[in-house]
Amino acid sequence: MPEIYDFINSRDVRSYLREMNYQFTAPEAAFVVYWSIKSVKDKFRAWEEIIHSMPDCALQGSESTGRPEFTSFHAFLREYMELLKRDIQNFSSGEGFLYSYKVFLNGRGGVEPGWCDEDEVFFSEYHLCIEHCKEHVCSDYINKIRVSKISIDCVDGEPNKGNITFDRNMEMIFTEFCHKNEYESDLAMAFENMCFSIPTPFKRGDILADYETNKLPEDAEVIKGGLFVLSYVKTWNSKEMMSRGFHEYECPYAAGWDEFDRKVEKRLKKGDWSDMGAVGMCLRDNLGNFYYDSLILILSTNLEYYRKPLKGLERQLQAYSCHEKGEIGGELLADSCFAIRIEEYSRNVWKGCKSYYTDEILKQIGLLPGEQDRKKEEVYKGEGIF
Repeated sequence: MPEIYDFINSRDVRSYLREMNYQFTAPEAAFVVYWSIKSVKDKFRAWEEIIHSMPDCALQGSESTGRPEFTSFHAFLREYMELLKRDIQNFSSGEGFLYSYKVFLNGRGGVEPGWCDEDEVFFSEYHLCIEHCKEHVCSDYINKIRVSKISIDCVDGEPNKGNITFDRNMEMIFTEFCHKNEYESDLAMAFENMCFSIPTPFKRGDILADYETNKLPEDAEVIKGGLFVLSYVKTWNSKEMMSRGFHEYECPYAAGWDEFDRKVEKRLKKGDWSDMGAVGMCLRDNLGNFYYDSLILILSTNLEYYRKPLKGLERQLQAYSCHEKGEIGGELLADSCFAIRIEEYSRNVWKGCKSYYTDEILKQIGLLPGEQDRKKEEVYKGEGIF
C-alpha cells in the first residue's frame, strides 16, 4: 500500500491521520494524491500502487457534477491516467499555438504574493517556453510557474487549450486541459467532482491558514482569505459539530440539525471538492473589516494551524477566536476590535505624517511632542511608531 499520508499537503492533517492510523479507501487515497503538490510522476506511481495494493470498489456517479459512474474504481483510475498521458503529450505538440507563462510569487523581498502575468512574452513551441523558464524564471522568489497553451486562430471557440503548473524546479505538479468530447471532459474533471469526509484535527475557533500561507515569509502580506478563524468544516455532521465546539442550540441551519445532516450527506454523495471547504471569519480588506465566508475554497486537507504571530489588523482574529470558542462575549469582542482598528489607523496616519513632513512642522501643529511632553514621546517609541 502506498504511503498516502506523504501526499497530504497539510503537515497538521498529515500528522493527525498518521497518528490515528487512518485507513483510506481507494477513492480517498487517489483523491489525496490528485490534490497533492508532489510531482505528476510521483502521482502516477502512487495511483499504480493504489490499483495493485488497495481493494477495488465502485465509483458512484453524480448528475449534478457530471462525475461518471464506474463499477470498478481501478478501471476508472487506469482510464484517467491514460487520458492524462495523452493530454500532456498533446499539450506539448501541435502547430498553430503559442505558449505563455505566469509565476506565483512567494512574497520574499517585499513583493506582494500571488500570481503575476508575464505580459507579451510568448513562445512558438512548448520546449522553448520550458527552457526559458528553467534558465530565466526559476528562483527563490517563485513557488510555482503555470504554462498556458493558446490557439493563434480561435477557429473552434476555445482559444485556451489548457495549463500545466510546475514547481520552482520545473517539476510538473498540476494539469488543466480542455476537451471537446463530453465523456473525456467529465473523466478529466472526476477528481474535482468528488467529496469526502477526511478527518482533521481542527476545532471551532482555531486560527487556520492554507499550507501555502504558512510558507510565506514573516514580512509578506497574507493572501486574502488565506487566514481565518474556523467555524466548521462543511463535511462535519451534527455529531462532529458537537465534538468540535458547538452546542445543541447553535445549529447553523434554521431548519435544525436533522436538515443540517441531510445537507452534509447530500454533499458527500453528490458534491465536489469545494464542499470540503471551511466556513469561518476572515478579514475582507485593508481596513480590517470582517467577512464571514461560507465558500472558502480551501480543501480541509490543505488547512494548517497558523504558526506566525498575528500582526496589525490581523490581531482582531485572536479576539474573534476567543469569541467563537465562547471565552469572551460580544461586548468585549466589539471593544477589542474597535481598539485594534483605531490603534492601527492612527499608526498608519502617523507614519504617513512622519514620512512627508519635518519634525519642526509636526511640532508646530502639535503632532510631535515637545520637550515638555517627552514622556508621551517615549510611550510612542515603545510602540514602534517613531
